[in-house]
Amino acid sequence: MQFINSLLHIKEIEKIMLQYFRIEDVKCHLLRSYRNEIYVIASFGRKYIFKIYNALKPKEDVVFETSYMDFLNRKETIANMPVKAVDNKYYIELEFPEGKRYAVLFEYNNGVELDYNKASDALIYGKSVAKLHLASKDYKPSYSKETNVFQLFIDATNKLELFFTKYKNEQWVYLDNYLNKVTGKITTIDTNKMLMGYIHADLHGGNYLLHDKEMFFYDFEYSGFGLICYELSVFRWSTLIGNREDQWTIFLKGYRSLIDISDHELHHSLVMVCIRDALILANTVSMADKFGISSIHNYYIQNRLQFIKKMTNILQI
Repeated sequence: MQFINSLLHIKEIEKIMLQYFRIEDVKCHLLRSYRNEIYVIASFGRKYIFKIYNALKPKEDVVFETSYMDFLNRKETIANMPVKAVDNKYYIELEFPEGKRYAVLFEYNNGVELDYNKASDALIYGKSVAKLHLASKDYKPSYSKETNVFQLFIDATNKLELFFTKYKNEQWVYLDNYLNKVTGKITTIDTNKMLMGYIHADLHGGNYLLHDKEMFFYDFEYSGFGLICYELSVFRWSTLIGNREDQWTIFLKGYRSLIDISDHELHHSLVMVCIRDALILANTVSMADKFGISSIHNYYIQNRLQFIKKMTNILQI
C-alpha cells in the first residue's frame, strides 16, 4: 500500500516537541497542510513554527536551507531562526507511511507584512532584498544547492503536460504553444553576462516581516545559488498579477540604492516572470493527487490563462 501524504495527530506533535526539543506543556494547532505541514507551537509564553517537509524533500536541501538561515542571522540579515534539536542539529528525521520526512522547528517572529499600496514599503522591500544579497556574497556552504530556473521550467512544463492532457485537454494546445514560445525566448539568454548568487527565490512581496524597524525573512525552502534577475523578477511577477506594476519601479529603486544591476540584464525579467508563473501553475496542479482534481477549479485555470495572455501581449510572442 502506497501513501502520498499522511498527517500526524496533534498529540503526536506534542510528543515530538518533548522528545526532540525538550519543550514541555505544548499547545499547538495545524496552520496549513499543503505541500508541507506547518504547525504553530506555544509553550510557556514562547511561540514556534514547526514545519514538516514532504517526503520528496531531500535531507541535503533541508541542511542547506537551515545552514543558510543560520549564516544570515550571524551576518545580521535576520531570518526566522531554526531551533537546534537535542542532537544539536537543525532538523529531525521522522518516519511516515510514505517514507522518511524531515522537519524543522523555527523561532516565531512577530511582525507585519509590508503594505505595497505604500510606495515607501515597496522601497523598503527592494532595499531589504539587496541587503540579503550583499550578506549572501560571503556564504560558502559545504553543500551548495543550485536553483536552476531553466531546469525547473523544463520540469514544470512536463508536469503541466501530464495534467492538462489528462484533465484539461481543451486548454493544452494554447498552453503548449505558449510554453514553446517562452522556451524560445529562454534560448536567447546569455547567463554568462548575468549576476548570480545565493537567492531566496520566493520573494514575491511576502515571506518578510517588519517588527520594530527590524526585517525578518522567512520560508527559504526554494533558496539556492541562482540568477539575481530571477530573484527580482519574482517580485515583478507579483506586481503584474496584482495590476500594480508601478511598484516594480519603486522596488528597483530600493534595490539599486545598494546594488547596481543593469537595464540590459533586467530586460530578461519579463521572461523570468513567465518562468515563475509556470512554476507556480505546475506546483498547483501537481497537488491534484493529494487534494483531488476538483481542487483545481476552472476559475483558477481561466485566471491563469488570462495572465498568460497578458504576458503574451507584453512579450509580443
